[in-house]
Amino acid sequence: MIYLLSKFSLNTCQKILVFSPRYFLLDLLWVVLGFLTFSFIPNIEKAIVTGLLLLLFFIVCITDFNFLLIPDVVLFGFALVGILNILLGNSTSAFDAFLGAVVGFSLFFGIGWLGKLAFKKDALGGGDIKLVVVLGLFIGWQGIFIMLFIGSLSALILVCIIRLIKNQTQPHIPFGPFLVLGSIVAYIWGNDLLYYFLQASTLIFV
Repeated sequence: MIYLLSKFSLNTCQKILVFSPRYFLLDLLWVVLGFLTFSFIPNIEKAIVTGLLLLLFFIVCITDFNFLLIPDVVLFGFALVGILNILLGNSTSAFDAFLGAVVGFSLFFGIGWLGKLAFKKDALGGGDIKLVVVLGLFIGWQGIFIMLFIGSLSALILVCIIRLIKNQTQPHIPFGPFLVLGSIVAYIWGNDLLYYFLQASTLIFV
């Protein structure tokens, strides 16, 4: 399923995805993670959305790692899921979701603009910025900052591992999959992480 959806989305961008057995393993991993999701998240609607975000994670991994792009058809489809999720009242409020999309766009557009000024090349792709807008519909404006922190940290860890194993001084990896990973963490544990952060801030500054 993951391979077929990825192949279809890439066909809209005139890209050809060659089948590999590892895509079957991704399907199997998605099923296992989906089972665990439904086992540990009591809210059925939240579990379904988490499973869909995991699906998005695997699709973005395939498209972004192979072709450094995130097809618009994927973003459009998950934007519709995000809007439907809001209308059904399953997660964040409509205002918070809208604010999440706006804050996500503004923050990442600013990061991309500053990065281009500093490094004289694109620091963030347009697909990453559009992806953040879509993810903002699921996690709200506060979740954007959790997503950015988790995504940046996990990407940094992978870069360090690649540098150690392959001895590459500047390995180039796409940021999209790490943004989706960060959004999943924000969607599931965002409120708890914010609570612990505020508690820690209180202990430090009081």
